[in-house]
Amino acid sequence: MEAPATGRLWAAYDRLAAWNFSRDFLARVPRHLMVARAGDLGWSDWGTPEAIERTLAALHVVPPWRAPLSATA
Repeated sequence: MEAPATGRLWAAYDRLAAWNFSRDFLARVPRHLMVARAGDLGWSDWGTPEAIERTLAALHVVPPWRAPLSATA
């Protein structure tokens, strides 16, 4: 059974409009941007919850929404 808060979170996510960070934000403020060389970095397109889970799995991190629930007193 899904926790009520989790269900509300998924419902809110489903209502979000599609948004392109590069086009809808960065392209609007080009004079405030710069480029810097950075080594040993990667890129993950987190456009879906599944993409986030794939990245976390590659890092051997269990997403909090997949971790076993613990009993509380």
